[in-house]
Amino acid sequence: MRFVVPGGPQKLRKFFFRKGESNFQLSQSHQLCFCAPFILKQLYSFFSTQTPFCIFIGLIYIYIYIQLMDGKLKQEKQQAMQIQNKAASLKLRSANEDVKLAAVAISFNVRLRSSDMPTHMQEHALRSTRSLLDSVVSTKTTTKTRPKPNPTLLARALKKEFDLSYGPAWHCVVGASFGSFVTHSPGGFVYFSIDSLSVLLFQTEVKLVTEAQQQLLLRN
Repeated sequence: MRFVVPGGPQKLRKFFFRKGESNFQLSQSHQLCFCAPFILKQLYSFFSTQTPFCIFIGLIYIYIYIQLMDGKLKQEKQQAMQIQNKAASLKLRSANEDVKLAAVAISFNVRLRSSDMPTHMQEHALRSTRSLLDSVVSTKTTTKTRPKPNPTLLARALKKEFDLSYGPAWHCVVGASFGSFVTHSPGGFVYFSIDSLSVLLFQTEVKLVTEAQQQLLLRN
């Protein structure tokens, strides 16, 4: 024997949300608790002419719905907490990296002017530049006979270092005084001064040109 509740779940769902949606802007769980007297009244009027078994089925519908809503709300709350914890962790990590970079810059006599580059890449650039400058100075030379670094050689060495580490195409300008206006890839730009030199290091996007495209360009 099969029993069917007249109206089915659709009619019950109409009772659940009719008052909550029309008059209040509350969460679904709050709406259900706030409208509990109204729901019971509607259920009584709806099932007053039905058998006790139909009333029992209706209560089962209500219980299942409440359990599903509670589970959904708990899951959403857990996801929100995970997102907040992850954001806080990333923020703390970024702050620690900035402090470390600032300490490295002070120890290397570096002043960061402008940057659009991850912290670890900036630190790589500072350490590489300091190492190259220190390698020019011989341990046997005095301050008066200390040779001046060659900006061209320094720029070439930095470009090769970043090409090998992060892929092409990196460009580097080193000098005591220069002007520049460049276009760079996102996350691939840093400008800093070290000792008496200024260093501009940036990356541009490289696209491979096939032989057919090259011939087409030559024709045009």
